[in-house]
Order: sequence, then structure tokens, then C-alpha cells
Amino acid sequence: MGTAYTGTDGSFSFAAVPNGEYEILVQADGYDAYNQAIEVSRGPVFGLEIELIKSTSNAGAPSGPVVSAHQLGVPAKAQKEFEKGLDLMGSKADYRGAIAAFDRAIQVYPDYYEAYALEGTAYEGIPDMPSAEKAMRKSIELSSGKYPVALYFLAGLLNATNRFSEAADLARQCIALDEASWHGHFELAHALLGLQKLNEAEASANRARDLKPDNPRVYLLLANIHGGLKNYTAFVQDLDTYLALSPTGPMADEVRKKRDQVQQALHDSQTATPPVPSPAPAQQP
Repeated sequence: MGTAYTGTDGSFSFAAVPNGEYEILVQADGYDAYNQAIEVSRGPVFGLEIELIKSTSNAGAPSGPVVSAHQLGVPAKAQKEFEKGLDLMGSKADYRGAIAAFDRAIQVYPDYYEAYALEGTAYEGIPDMPSAEKAMRKSIELSSGKYPVALYFLAGLLNATNRFSEAADLARQCIALDEASWHGHFELAHALLGLQKLNEAEASANRARDLKPDNPRVYLLLANIHGGLKNYTAFVQDLDTYLALSPTGPMADEVRKKRDQVQQALHDSQTATPPVPSPAPAQQP
């Protein structure tokens, strides 16, 4: 996880990124936000080209960036420490260093709920789940439950600790604030799967897939759901899509093995329930 700014020629780079799956979010005033999943494996990634499209959603609105009163209230020193925390967590996986930076940002600006939310993810990286949950809940408290990122962060943590009912409530809050949040629909689907509400889980996972069709983890979640529904044809299709998107990812070998097992079972007309992989945690922004 990290933040980079483009140079005058539009170039950008992230240093010392560990192998894994990431999501790139590109934002610029006057343009639609751009998201792309990317995998770092066996060496650096070069030549990624991104073309932004001018936004038409605010036609007729006053020009210039829209900044909330909260954002205007963040002192420059606090913002600098926040950016430092992002960099330490993203480019160096230095979670303790990131926590220290976020703490300094919060000391300067005690209402910095974004810093509390990201500090929570840093605690997850140690891992220290009680501290992670405390920081995320503080972010939700300070934002009066209006910061979707903190809601789906905490929903993901609760899903990871099998607290599915609480996770579902938070995911629904997130979706109520931002219906287009694929993270919110993903975490809701994960929670509903844990609660064995498989048809509802499938609908939420399909919504996450429609919003983020290039994210491999969505298809692992769908595979879990389709396995529970005994829809093994869809299960195989889900894993095929995962492998097409992430052929050398951290779970590729396991997924390939399970897909082959189910394909063989289908071929032999067996009815035994095949094993399915567990869904990966939601990608943080």
C-alpha cells in the first residue's frame, strides 16, 4: 500500500513492492477515477500505461476541486506524517514504522479518522487484531459512521475472525453510503457466506464482480459460494477466471489443483462435495 505522484511527464513508480496482488487507484481533478488490479511476481513491473477519461458526472457544476471541511482542516504536518505512514506500509511493509507515523499524524490532528483507519490496517500487518479493531472503530466514531473505507476495513477484519453478523451490518452501512463500493459488496458476500445465506451471498458477490471484474479475489469468493450451492460448473468457471487473471499469484497452484479435482469429479459424474479454497481478505486501497 502506498501513494505516488506523477512527474511532469505523467510517469510514476513505486519502490520495493513485495510480490503479491495490488490495486492501483488513479485520481485527478476533472477526470474519472481509474482502478486496475496488478500482480507483482518474479521481478518488477514496467510499462503500465493509464489513460484517464474526462469526467462528465458534474457537468454544469462549478470547476475546480471539491474539498470537504474535514480535509481543509488537516494540518500540513499531519498530512505529511499520514503520507509517510502510507509509504512505510506500502513500499517497505514496515508496519510498526507506519503505526508510529500515523500516531504522529493523530497527535497533530486528533480528528484524523483516515489515519486511524490506515493505522488499523498496519496493526493487522503485525498482526495485532485487538489494536487494529480499536483503531478502525475509532475511525468510525470520529467520522460518525460516514467514512466507507473504515466500515469495509472493519468488516474485513470481522470476517477474518468469523464475526459474520457484525461484518454484514458494517458492510451494509458501507453500501448505504457508497453503493458502488465493490469492497462493501465483497465483504457483505463474505459475511453472508459465513452465515450460510448462500443465495444472498451469491447476489452480493455478483455485484462485487460487476463493479470490479478484474479482481481475482472476487472469483475465489464466488467459487466458495458456488461450491456451497453445489453448482460445480460455475465453481470451475470461477477458478478458470481467477487463473486467467492471476496465473502465477500466491494461490494459483492451490486453485489449479482444486479446479482439476472438480473437473475430474464432474467428468466421472461423482456427487461428493469437492474442497474449495477460502476467500482471500479484501484489498485495501
